[in-house]
Amino acid sequence: MKIVYDDLEYARARLNQTVVFYGGQPATVNSVDDLDKVRIVVWPDTMKEVDVHINDIDVSPPMMGFINCKGVCSYLSRLPFRQWKQGFRTNQLDTSGLLSRLPQPFSIEFINLYKNIYPKYDECMEMLVCGEATSQAFNRYFGVFKTNSGNFGLAFKGKAVAKLSGKPSNNVQPDWAPGREFLREFFEETMEVNNA
Repeated sequence: MKIVYDDLEYARARLNQTVVFYGGQPATVNSVDDLDKVRIVVWPDTMKEVDVHINDIDVSPPMMGFINCKGVCSYLSRLPFRQWKQGFRTNQLDTSGLLSRLPQPFSIEFINLYKNIYPKYDECMEMLVCGEATSQAFNRYFGVFKTNSGNFGLAFKGKAVAKLSGKPSNNVQPDWAPGREFLREFFEETMEVNNA
C-alpha cells in the first residue's frame, strides 16, 4: 500500500508513536523525518532506531485476540471507533479485565500476539494443573481456564463456552453449553492445527 502525504506535520500526527510492521516484524514509529522517510524501532530483534522509506512500512492494524500475560489470558479487541491516525495504538484496545496489567506494546506478550505465537494446548493445561496459571490461551481465539472449584473450562474470544470434562489432556472433549455447538467444528480444526 502506497503512503503519500502532502504535509510533514500531518504525516507526523498520523504516524508518530504507532505500531506498524516492517518486514513482517512489529515496530514503533519514533519520528517522521520527511515525507518519504520514517525512523522506526523494530522489536524485539534490535530495539535500535533505523530509518526506512515510508512505503516499506505496513500500517495495517495487527490482528487482536487472546494475550497471555503473567499466568492469565485476556481477550483484546479494538474499540469500535475510527481514529484519524494510521497504524495501531494501545489506546485503541478494549482491555476488559486487563487494564491494570496491560503489558507495553513492545513486550514479548504483545509480540507473541502480533506474530500469533501461543503455547500448545497441552502446555496450557499443564500450567493450569501445576498452578503456574489461572488461564492460558493456546491460540488467538481459544483459551483454557481453571475455576476456583478446580474445574476446567474453555473460553472463546474471552467468553466461557464449555466445561472440560475428564482428565486434562489433548483428547479432552468439551461439554458444549446449549447454543454453542457451532463452535465444536472450529474447535476441532483448531486442535488439529495446535497438535500438529
